[in-house]
Parts: sequence; C-alpha cells; structure tokens
Amino acid sequence: MWSNLSGKVLFFSTLFIVALLPIFFIPFTTIAVSDSKSLLVVLGLALAVIAWAVSSFSRGQVSFPRSHILLAGLAVVASFLISALVSASFDMGMFGTFFDIGSFYFILAAFLLMFFGAISFRDHKSSQVFLFSLLLSSVLLLLFQLGRVFFPEILSFGVLSGKIGNLFGSWHSLGLWAGFSCLLALIFIEFFSVNRIANLIFTLIIILSLFMMATTNFMLAWQLVGFFALIVFVCKIFFSSQLKTDTQNISFPISSFSIVIISLLFFMSSNFVGSFLPNKLGVFSIEPTPYLSETLNVTKQVLKNDPLFGVGPAQFGQAWSMYKNVEVNNSMFWDSYFSFGSGLIPSLVSMTGLVGLAALLVFFITFIFSGIKFILLGTKNAMYREITTFFLLSLYLFVASFLYNTGFVIFLTAFAMTGVFIGLTTLHHKKDIVISFLDDGRKSFVSILVIVSLMVVAAGLTFKFIERFASVSYFGQASQAKSVEEGERLLSKAVSLYQNDLYLRNYAEFYLLRNVSLVNKEGAPSEEDKLNIKSFLDKASLGALSAVDYNPKNYLNYKTLGNVYTTMGTLGVKDGYAEATKAYIKAIELNPANPGLKLSLAKVYFAEGKTKEAKDFATQASNITPAYFVNGANLEVNSFAIDVLITLSQISKKAGSTSEALSYAKKAQELSPKDKSITDYINSLQNGN
Repeated sequence: MWSNLSGKVLFFSTLFIVALLPIFFIPFTTIAVSDSKSLLVVLGLALAVIAWAVSSFSRGQVSFPRSHILLAGLAVVASFLISALVSASFDMGMFGTFFDIGSFYFILAAFLLMFFGAISFRDHKSSQVFLFSLLLSSVLLLLFQLGRVFFPEILSFGVLSGKIGNLFGSWHSLGLWAGFSCLLALIFIEFFSVNRIANLIFTLIIILSLFMMATTNFMLAWQLVGFFALIVFVCKIFFSSQLKTDTQNISFPISSFSIVIISLLFFMSSNFVGSFLPNKLGVFSIEPTPYLSETLNVTKQVLKNDPLFGVGPAQFGQAWSMYKNVEVNNSMFWDSYFSFGSGLIPSLVSMTGLVGLAALLVFFITFIFSGIKFILLGTKNAMYREITTFFLLSLYLFVASFLYNTGFVIFLTAFAMTGVFIGLTTLHHKKDIVISFLDDGRKSFVSILVIVSLMVVAAGLTFKFIERFASVSYFGQASQAKSVEEGERLLSKAVSLYQNDLYLRNYAEFYLLRNVSLVNKEGAPSEEDKLNIKSFLDKASLGALSAVDYNPKNYLNYKTLGNVYTTMGTLGVKDGYAEATKAYIKAIELNPANPGLKLSLAKVYFAEGKTKEAKDFATQASNITPAYFVNGANLEVNSFAIDVLITLSQISKKAGSTSEALSYAKKAQELSPKDKSITDYINSLQNGN
C-alpha cells in the first residue's frame, strides 16, 4: 500500500513540476516570476524525494535505471559541488544569490528532475501523459501571452509589466519555448498515427506557436525550429521508407516541410517579414547579453587562470568583470554586470573549469550517441519513435541553452525530458540496478539510516529555502515602501532572514542615502542628527563589509564599500579616504576594464589633495572611455566621458595648469554644447576664478 501510494505521489509531483513550470507564478506580489518558479521546483522535488524514499523503504529495495547518461549527470553534479567547495565564496557557489541558475543546488535540482523522470515515466501511457501535459501547459502559456499583448493591464496580475512582461522573464526565451511547442505538435503529426480531429488540433497549435514566434521575432528561434523541423522531415521519410511495401508510396511530410520554408522566410527576410508583427503590435525587447564570441573568450581566460574548477558555480559575473574585453566600453552596457554570457552552457563551463567541461562533454556525448541509435531503430515500433521524440525535443532545448541564456524553465525541462528518454530506453533493455537491503541485517540498518537521513535532509533544506523565499517578498516590498521607516523595517527583515551580497549592498546604500539626506538638511545639525549620522554610517559600513565577506570576488561589493568610505572621508572620519582607496583598488583588480572605478579612485585621491595619483587614474579612465556609444546605426554621446573630462580639468586646475584645465573643459563642451554648467565653468577658468 505505502509503496503504491508513494509511487503515485512521486509520479504526480514530478509531472506537476514539469507541467506547471511554464505557467506558474504568484500573482499580486513583489516576487519575481523566476523566484516563484523556484518555489514550485523545490517543494515538488522535496515531495518527490520523500516519496521515493518511502517507496524504497516499503519495498525493501532501491532501484533505478542502469544508464550511462544518469552516471554522467551525477558527475556533472559532483563537479559543481567540488567547484563550490574550492571557490572563494562557498555560499554563492552553493545557492547563488537566490537559487541562481548555475548554483550547485540548481544543478542538483536539474539532476533530480532527470532522475525522477527516468523512474516515473517508463512506458507508453505515462510518457504520453507527460507530453500531453506539457503541450497543454504550452498552449495555455501562449494563449495567455498573446492575450497580454492586447490586454496588458488586465492580465498583469500585479506582477507583469508592459506588453512583453511574460511568465518566462525573457521575451526571447518565450520565443524559443514557442518553437518547442511547435516542434512538439509537429512530431505528433509526423511520427504518430492520429485521427483527423487530433491532426486539426495539432495544426492549430502549430499555427499558434508560429504566431507567437513571429511576435517575439527572435532569429535564433527561427533558425533552431527550421533546423529541427528539417530533422523531423528527414526522420519521417526515413521511417516511411523502411516500412514501405511494394504497393505503398511514401507520403510527403508536408507539415514539417512547410515549417522549414516558413522558418527560412523569417530568417532570410527578418527586417521585412520578421519585423511586421512586432511593429504592428508594438512589442519590442532589448535583452543585452555578451556575444557568444565574448562568452567563449571569457571562458577561455578562466580556463587559463583557474583551469581545474573555474571561478565557482553561479559566479560567471565575476569572470566577466575580470576578463571582459575593453571594447565592451564602446557600448552603453559597459558598467553592466552579466550573470551569464550569451550561452547558458558555455557560461557553466567557466564556472566549473576543466572538470566541469569534461563532465558536461561526457554527459552530452553519451546522450547524443544514445539518441542517434534510437533514431536508426525508429522503424521497428512506435515506442522507438516515442523515444526519438523525447531525444529530439531535449536536444532542441539543450542546443538553445548552448547558444542563449534560456533561463529557468527551458533548462529544467530539458533535463526532465532527458529523464523520460532514459526511462524509456532502459525499460526497453530491462536495465535496472536493484539493491535489496531487508535480507541482510547490517545492510538493512545502514540502508534505513541513509533513507531516513535523506528524508530529513530534504525536509531541512526545504524549510531553509522557504525562509529565504520569505526574504524575497520583504526585499521586494522594501523597494516599494511608502515611507523611509517602512522601507527600513522591511529591508532589515529581509537581511535578518537571509544574508547575501545583493541584500547587504542595498542595506549599505539605504543607510548611505539616509546619511546624505541628514547631512544636506538645512541648518546646523542637532545632537540627535549627529548621533543618527554616526549610526547610519556604522550600519552602511557594516552592510558593505558583510557583502565583501559573503563574496570577496564581486567587484560590486568593493565598489559599495568604497562609496561608504568616501562618504566617511567627506565627513572628516579618520582614514575614510584611505580605506576608500583600498576598496577601489581591490574593485579595479576584479574589474580592470571598468573606467568608472578608476574615476572613483581618482576623485578620492583628488579629495585628499594627491593630484598626481588623481590625474594618473583619471587619465586611465579617459583612455578606455569612448566619447560616443554605438547604438544601432546611431552614435550617442557618452555622458560618462563628460564626467571624466571635467574631473581631469578640475585636477589640472588644482595642479596649477589652467590652460590644460581649459582644454579638457572645452572637449567636454564639444560633447554637450548646451550644458550651461560647463559653459559657466569655462568662463570661470577664463576669468581666472
């Protein structure tokens, strides 16, 4: 009884995770969509782990598929764990800021989803339930998102903003998922015998998916759908040719051929055909991300400097800051912190080094070879074609994740579908590993201890996650608080529940702003104001120092610390400027191509009266700061370049070189001729003031 019940709980908990993942969110809250989905995954997997443990305990044995893919997946999980253990920030490597993609716990969740998929979906009926549930979820998602394009306010639910606000977080990832839905419906038509009504329904789903793809107009989605539709086309002809008799003709796969042609049309005429729907509907999305070549270059540099275990899980942003090309400063995203590169999987390699690369290569090579084998066997029976279905759809999602930062849903769904692929292939060959433990007293004691410990750990980690999840709500509410006091209460509550460098930086900046507002208050400060100023500075420095302790490899933490100490120096606190200098120097070490950090350090030296050092760093900032940004076909003035030039002018003026100061100021005026403050400053220089 317990075995059957727990088996059903395992089946449905895994199914609900996969089916609800694309559409799940918590409405009318400040919780981001991706954070909502993480709650679904963690609660669902905790239930699945406990159900699996109870089932194993009831049956007196542990059984799981004998699969090289599962073994390779376990090696991937191990590589992330080792990388987290040896990284500079253990907490960041294990959990990220909040269940980040690429953190150890996230990769473990992906593996568990694959493992339970392999256990729960091992026959035709269960795999069909899986596919139809996923297809239904996709249809609901696409209908909802198209509805939001026309009624964005009505369907916002207090979480989504604008027409492109969506349940994936990324508009482009939504386009990739629409491509996945299109391929799923296409495979049903081409690989399986369906009646006319089902054929019509699948055709309508394809049309809906193509319309959503045209609305998002993401070129990578069209390329991948066209390529995989071509594979389906070839497979269909191959299957038909092998089953053909002398009296039968091979039916032409018109559906897959049509999708290939449509994809080619949108790819070749992207500026004309592809932009039609987005222009008509007013849906545009700019999702800044490093180019694939830049991502691969950063990964290459990581492998040179941290070859074995990389920079650590969930820490690509640190690698990007350290190794990005200085040419990035030519774009408006020069000061952006990218948590991922253009490809999700290449970014994972930079996090885990050669060990992670080897594990990922073994995993994907094993998966691909196994899939190709079943494509070649697909003519024998319908089950082989079903296995081919899971292989092709998983491969589509993995390829998308290699070329783009696909996000939470696509990556986890890829592993879940791979799990079903494993389950179907191993059941066919009757390959299971069975470990019985009730027939041996010693083995029974150890096994029961392990199973119970697994249940306790699953429950404990879930409770800890819920506590951290609660902090997300408080943190989001703090940013929308109607009063300073309310914001302080909510932010302090978030930090008390879960300390991470994002929360701690915001904590420091909050009290820094409160301090500035008191200092700028009209009139002489009262005794209470003086006490508050000291208290706010203490809290700001505590927050910044705690952020550095949490992750000493993130330049943003040192930047915040530098800002705090600079404010202290301005207020005459002893060693304020000296400590600010140390913080900015460390930040520059971690992000050497960032001109903003160099200028901040120059301003600290300038405030101390060290004009030589100030000019050196201001000049360094100027050398890597373009006067204009390239924005499409247009050039835009870089306002930061004006700040650099004015700072250089002020330094030259203090050093006694008025002519040089005037030269810098006039260069700034050329960039912003209508700026009255620059004109007044030039006049003051010319008048000798």
